[in-house]
This record gives sequence, C-alpha cells and structure tokens, in this order.
Amino acid sequence: MIDVPAPPPDPATEWSVAIFVHRESFWCLTKTILLALSALRENAVVDVLVNGNRPLSQVTSTFVQSLDMGFLPISVLLRVWDIKQGDKALAWNQYIHGICPESASLSFFLDGYAHLFPDAMEKLAQAAQDNTHATAFTGIPYAPGRQHFQKQMVAEHGLHGNFYAIKGDTVRSMRHSGFMLPAGLYRTDSLVGAAIKFQLDPAQNPWDNQRVCVVPGAQWHYRIPSKTSPSDWVAHLRRILRQGQGALENAAIKQRLSTERKKPQELPTTAFDLICDWARQRPAHAAGFLAKNPAALAALWLLKPAHNTVSPETLPALQGQNHTILSIRTHAHLI
Repeated sequence: MIDVPAPPPDPATEWSVAIFVHRESFWCLTKTILLALSALRENAVVDVLVNGNRPLSQVTSTFVQSLDMGFLPISVLLRVWDIKQGDKALAWNQYIHGICPESASLSFFLDGYAHLFPDAMEKLAQAAQDNTHATAFTGIPYAPGRQHFQKQMVAEHGLHGNFYAIKGDTVRSMRHSGFMLPAGLYRTDSLVGAAIKFQLDPAQNPWDNQRVCVVPGAQWHYRIPSKTSPSDWVAHLRRILRQGQGALENAAIKQRLSTERKKPQELPTTAFDLICDWARQRPAHAAGFLAKNPAALAALWLLKPAHNTVSPETLPALQGQNHTILSIRTHAHLI
C-alpha cells in the first residue's frame, strides 16, 4: 500500500478528478484545468498530479492559488501535487491509495493535455447513472476523419487513457484489494480496463466487455503535432517506442490475466519485470512477437528497470490549493 494518509470521509464530494501531468506546457495545462473546472456539474475535489516536473508544479501552484474560482456555482477544492518520480503509473497508484476522496461516487481521470468539451463529464456521469452493470466509462477524442478508430473503440469497449471515469465502489475495491499498476507501465489504461472487465479476479470472473461503457458524445481535443516542429518529431519517435513497449505490456498482461488467471494484484511491481518474466516464460512466443513488431523489439532493447520504491522523498507533496466559497464549509477538513 502507498503510505499516504487517505482524506477523511467527505459526504459533500460527489466527484473526484485526477489530472496527470508530466511534459505538458504551462499553457496547455492551464487550459486543461480551466476546461475541467468548467465541465464540473457536482461538488468535486480536483487534484493536479505533476510527476517528474518540479518547475511545472511550482508555476501551476502559483496559478491555482491566484485563480478566481467565483464563477463556479458548486463546491470545488482544487489542489496541485508535486511527485518527484516522472511515472504516470506510480502517480496513479498514489492517487488511488492516498489522495482520492474516499466518499467520491464517481472518479474522473484525464491527461494534462486533454481539453474537455463542456458536457464531457456530464455525459460520462449520465452514462454511469443509466448503466448499472458497467463500472468504467470512457469518452472518445474529437478526431474528424478517424471514424474507424471510434467504431473500434465502441466495438471493443476499450478504455481510453486520456479521459475516463470509474464508479466510486470500484475505486474503493481497487484500493482495498491492493491493486496497483506496475511502475514504468505505459499502457495504464489497458491494465485498468482489463482489471475492471475481470472484476479484479480472473479466476472467479469471466472477461466481461460490458463492464466498460464507451460514450461517443463525451469528447475532448488536444493540440495536433506540427509536421515542421523538430520537438514534435522527437515526441513522435518517442511515442512510437513507447507504443512498442505498450504492445509488450499487453502481451504480458494477457498471459498473466487471461491464460494464467492471475489476479492483477499479483502482477510484478514493475513493467520491466512484467515484460522480462513473460519473455523468459514464453521464449518462442516472444521471439515470434518481436520478429513481427520492430517497435517492440527496439523498446525491449531500450527498456530499463523502473523504480518502485516509496519513501518520504517520493511521496506526493501538496504544492498549493484553492477553493470556491462554498467549499469552505464542505471541504474544510481537506483544506
């Protein structure tokens, strides 16, 4: 378990929102924060988790503390956290096990560059209310000309890591079962989706696609990379390698959960160990997989052990916070 004191119960908190940030620009992140605040429809605690980027957490804290939140007609507590290690998987673990309000009925997760449409959260929340069987809900990015991708997401009930929501009962089950993502994991959404479809126990529950509900109307947009920007080309090449790592992760997770029927809580604690264990246990399968996937081969060659140690120096540090006038009463114990 992550040794971060969990917030006290807060019956006024209906929604919790986690914004995961690493390399985003300050301009991009502030736009994400403002659009997320504008999309809120219920009392909420919004946490911005900046991992591996201390300068950005500091300037974002200054922005948040100076923000006039009087335009919000609901109770909102907005907090900025600095996490030393640049690892979204570890930041996700720290949020689930130490920062997310225990009483939230619905928890939203979004990336720092995902700019929500005004009704995006409302549409996921409405789907959560209408669908009693599903426990996770995801939107689809606004991408004209990519209808095939959108249809594929709906057909496969895929969980999109840029923006999704999980019911509070499921978040609490994850916390109490000790479920955590392996450090260094790239495809965090794939493992979260698989854990949900197996209800955290593949040995007892069959794979159930209906546990994840895709809501096409819940959309967001993001900056389109420039074909003339050298930094965008570097980011693109880095993304190709990370996707190669993601393909390896998915193969290893499928082996553990679908074939061996292991609980997701029993996975190795790092993505490095997860992939290496899979390659050692199924060398012929791994060799064939790598032969067909050059990006995965390159990713394996460059793969390094991730740090999964938790110490006082690596725990989330609260950098700054702000709140609406209404939240002085409803969130006083968290402020």
